[in-house]
Amino acid sequence: MAYFGLPDFQQPLPLREGLIYAPYGNLGPYTLLPQRLTVAPGADGRVDFALSLLRGANPDLPPQPHGILDFRLTLDYPLAEGLEALRSRQPSAVLQPATVESGWLRLYPTIQDIPDDVRQAVPLVWTAFNAPRYTLKLSDTTVLKLKGALQGKALLLLAQAELLIAGVAPRLSLGVRFDPAKLVADLGQRGSGQGAIAHQTIYQYFAQPHQTLPLELDGEISDAAAFAAAMTDWVCARLGTWVPAPTETETGYVTLQPVGEGRFVWDLSQPQRALRPWAIALNPLEAAQEIVQAQGIEAIFKEVTVPALPTGAFAVEVRANLPTVRSGVLAVGVTLKAPPALPYRLQTQTATAEFKPPGDRAAVVLRLSPAEALAYTYSTYVVLRQGSRVQQLRGPETPATASLLHLTLDQFPVTFVPVEAEAGLLAIATLAGLCRWRLGEQEHQQSFSITAAQPSLALALPQNAEAIALDLTATSLDGLHTLQLPPIESLHCRLGLHSFAEYGPHQIDITCALSDPLVAIELCPEASETQLGLVVFTPDNPRKTWRYWARSPFQPGYRYRRRGSTPWSPVQSPFQPLTLHPGDLP
Repeated sequence: MAYFGLPDFQQPLPLREGLIYAPYGNLGPYTLLPQRLTVAPGADGRVDFALSLLRGANPDLPPQPHGILDFRLTLDYPLAEGLEALRSRQPSAVLQPATVESGWLRLYPTIQDIPDDVRQAVPLVWTAFNAPRYTLKLSDTTVLKLKGALQGKALLLLAQAELLIAGVAPRLSLGVRFDPAKLVADLGQRGSGQGAIAHQTIYQYFAQPHQTLPLELDGEISDAAAFAAAMTDWVCARLGTWVPAPTETETGYVTLQPVGEGRFVWDLSQPQRALRPWAIALNPLEAAQEIVQAQGIEAIFKEVTVPALPTGAFAVEVRANLPTVRSGVLAVGVTLKAPPALPYRLQTQTATAEFKPPGDRAAVVLRLSPAEALAYTYSTYVVLRQGSRVQQLRGPETPATASLLHLTLDQFPVTFVPVEAEAGLLAIATLAGLCRWRLGEQEHQQSFSITAAQPSLALALPQNAEAIALDLTATSLDGLHTLQLPPIESLHCRLGLHSFAEYGPHQIDITCALSDPLVAIELCPEASETQLGLVVFTPDNPRKTWRYWARSPFQPGYRYRRRGSTPWSPVQSPFQPLTLHPGDLP
């Protein structure tokens, strides 16, 4: 399961429609990388974009005036175009959108300069469904500048997103031995000088003649580019930590961990999970500006007066970009604690907040002494129901000092298994699912359903759950057809029409074994008798190829007949070639 569904970085398919990777082990769907990143629509149909200015009721007391820029993003994938290009090479292949592991987004100016608090690279807070949220705390003066930019027609800001996508490193029949301290020191000399080094720089380092590198090889390098790519993936995965690039013109940086002298042995023939950077530019203000022009600045800008806080009290806003539907979860939240600070404060200060969808945000107040700076620990909790059993799980305590706290999925003490279906699929089908997992020696399962009314959910399982798998069955809305998908052994499941081999472009190789001097046949997809194709055979040219598009996975086949003849043939399989024998055509 560790590698199921992951793209194989050894098998890229660079197509005009986008970059596609074959699945590791050739098991599962192919993976298409995103091409665009845009501001997502909100529940009211407008863009999910908000700019807020918060002022205290008493200017002499906290909180200080500040603002929040907050918007949600969505990744766009050319799935229809990618599937058509893929099927021309792999006729029965299915496609999935790449799942982004993590990433950052940085705003930068197009013409004039902007304040430094806007230019910082902000970690994107991901839900399970490739819907990251960008949230940044700003000074009040910066908020007013952004407000002016939204009201004007000139574009002030663009953005660069750095996304990290997981896959499996290339494999080579090669062993590598080295001293990690020496290798890290050698690579560090090529870094930015701030402890970070570009992914591309690491690749160029290993693309040098191997005799110049501090490595001992067991075997011969048959492909220098594949060796450089594999070593880069292994180094980043085992010795590096991904960090945002220093500027908006760069992408893909890691810091190398300090290691002592020793001897590492890597077998490059074994699979290694790795992350690779993928950069996308966007204009986050454009859609918001259109809303402002149509409805006024009040549609996305709010000025809020908050109650004054006594001296020593701190308001902490907590935001968790969680899936809206959390199956099996009765409650989810976070507890903040400030331990005693002698001699100013003798007691521990504790504040707890429960998250409620769809906002999943809360504000808590920690009452400290006037002599203290804000410092606390936080721990998440989940109240989980499995059958008749209810248990509360709590995550570890993590120190923090921020007044705006972002929580990610992996900070909660459960394993979220998201399942999502796209609107095109749910317009013709419902999905029934069964999630299976193992705890120790015991097998567990949980059923669920996906419909147009509930297109996504996240199953919450214990963190020590093993052998997680999903069984899914699609049923047509009229109840006449069903399709069973192969078991999915992945922690992310995003389904669409592209998930079915029956849907989309098909290519039929036809051989005519008739002795007629000229044979003309008409063909049509099973679901559309008006979408006719014509193929003509002669004794000198008895083989032809016909292509068509199946609009529904429940009706993937086709029919044929002699041109001018009334009856159609029975429905034919799209996965078998067609041979016309005497008697097949009236």
